[in-house]
Amino acid sequence: MRTNKRLLPIVAIMLISALTACNDDNNEPQEPRAEIQLTQEQRMLAEDGNEFAVDAFKAANDPKENTLIAPYSMQLSLAMLANGAKGETFDEIMNAMHFAGKASISEINEFYKTVTSGLTGADSKVSLNTANALWVSSTISPMQNYIETLHSYYGATASNIDFSSPNALTKINKWASDATGGKISKLFNEIDPTASVCMVNTMAFDGKWAKRFETKATKSGEFTNWRGEKEQCMMMHGTMDAGVASTEEANMLELNYGNGSFVMDVIVPKDGRKINEYAASLTHKRISDLVSAITPSASIIVQMPKFEAKYSYNLIENLKSLGISKAFGDADFSGISRKQLAVTQCVQQLWVKVDESGTKVAAATGTVLGDITYIGGKFIVNSPFVYLIRERSTGVILAIGKVQTMAGMQ
Repeated sequence: MRTNKRLLPIVAIMLISALTACNDDNNEPQEPRAEIQLTQEQRMLAEDGNEFAVDAFKAANDPKENTLIAPYSMQLSLAMLANGAKGETFDEIMNAMHFAGKASISEINEFYKTVTSGLTGADSKVSLNTANALWVSSTISPMQNYIETLHSYYGATASNIDFSSPNALTKINKWASDATGGKISKLFNEIDPTASVCMVNTMAFDGKWAKRFETKATKSGEFTNWRGEKEQCMMMHGTMDAGVASTEEANMLELNYGNGSFVMDVIVPKDGRKINEYAASLTHKRISDLVSAITPSASIIVQMPKFEAKYSYNLIENLKSLGISKAFGDADFSGISRKQLAVTQCVQQLWVKVDESGTKVAAATGTVLGDITYIGGKFIVNSPFVYLIRERSTGVILAIGKVQTMAGMQ
């Protein structure tokens, strides 16, 4: 183990996700859906990535608050970091992502390049844009191969910057704001002036429902939160061509965006007050079992809250709980620079809104007894729920969250 060496910080990573929707009063015909073509090995990596997605959601979940994370954005950021990691630092990242021993880093790079390209072009009614940037201090000489790899596979642009200048913070925050249409205007509150590297990934999802909710049908309704208390919220109403599934523990609604390449799954435990017990026990297999049990149904009457919220996380402790520790201390990022580096900042911010047109983000909570119910052609979301946005053909989870109260969501 190396000791007594100065740690030059990497101000790293992450995640900015803006989940938004355009307003369009017309339910236009949809183009045919095309599957993203993956090899069998890449499909297995997608499954492994979703295991990480659920792990990351559980690590971020606060039993007292609503929650939302963007695990695919986290994966892209960690993959970029892994390209410069060696030894135990690399092994810990691969283990946390469930990739250890299953693929080389070059195969992982090719996987993310293929999936990201497929996601961005899957549906003309859904805009999914990702962007990556890398800023490097003049105090280090980055490995040229590392810069070229990030550009080739992740489209990351690299720029020199003086982190000791006040303009550095302004420049990086402006880049993030521009990449998310102004939704994430202040990613970092401060940046260590002795930093060496800063990596940022942004993801902006803009999806219209395949069939929108009529604005005139939205009206005040009741949501029973995780404490069993009644809360007033604006409830959307519509008759949708949706999928439904039911188990002993939960009911699930599947709503399509655009041509159906992307969907929102709304999972409502049958005892809304135990939403955090359900979240803590959630696994990718349980989600997959619900998805496999979906029955396509026509003319389902859907009632669900409209909502909007912002989220901000310091991800260092979350990632440590997933087994990544070397990266934040005695790290080996010799694939980035010969100088010793360690991650000193790791943040994620998100903005989400769900309305009549499509998806932005918000929170809702449900009744204790009625929860979210699917009975005789009705699916009513009026109690705590888990929701996720995924691409249908690969199953890749872009965002996953929990709503247990409408407080601060409307």
